[in-house]
Amino acid sequence: MNYEAMRAVFRRINAALGTNHTMHDLRHVAALRISRDKDLTLLATCRPSSVTPT
Repeated sequence: MNYEAMRAVFRRINAALGTNHTMHDLRHVAALRISRDKDLTLLATCRPSSVTPT
């Protein structure tokens, strides 16, 4: 699914529910859940090649 199709899904859902959520909101939810999970770390999840743990 491309970006515009996903935005259309969000528009339909928001219209049906009377909400104003965005795809960007999902980033925050994911980051919050990762930060609260003791078995997950953001570094382990993203694995950026240019960042090394200290």
